[in-house]
Amino acid sequence: MTYRNYTITRYYSDHWQYQHNEFDGAPDSGDKRNGFAATLCEAKAAIDEYFEDLDEYESSFHCNNCGNPDIEDFEYRRTVSNGEVWSCDNCKTETVVGIKPNEDDY
Repeated sequence: MTYRNYTITRYYSDHWQYQHNEFDGAPDSGDKRNGFAATLCEAKAAIDEYFEDLDEYESSFHCNNCGNPDIEDFEYRRTVSNGEVWSCDNCKTETVVGIKPNEDDY
């Protein structure tokens, strides 16, 4: 079955495997957008949790100087201890946002 651009399949008799539809599976590519869950509901919940965290991360972009809220108008600068520093393309002001969720953690 396909769910939110992930394919979920039965893995043996007691697990479900999910992987992103663009997952290439090559060991040297670093593409690890897949996982396992005990139930179908848990697989969907893991995918949903990732998307919720990603939405929260993307909505945290807001320039305190010019008010720009569009994530596409920011450029990554560096990672610091409490998040990532991005620069607003409109006014060049830097802002700190949380660290982008990693699909491997779900």
